Amino acid sequence: MSYDVDAAGYAEKVVDLLEDNPYLRASVTLVAELVRGAGGGSSPTSLAAQGM
Repeated sequence: MSYDVDAAGYAEKVVDLLEDNPYLRASVTLVAELVRGAGGGSSPTSLAAQGM
């Protein structure tokens, strides 16, 4: 099953996931900041160009 088919069910399962797991929340925040710093994640080559 693809994500877009079960997006609502997935959202229900993970709605409090980050609230209940501060270390996971910090990890997700770090990855998001790295992606933003690399140009928004629009291209895998932008990450490679920065040595990531």
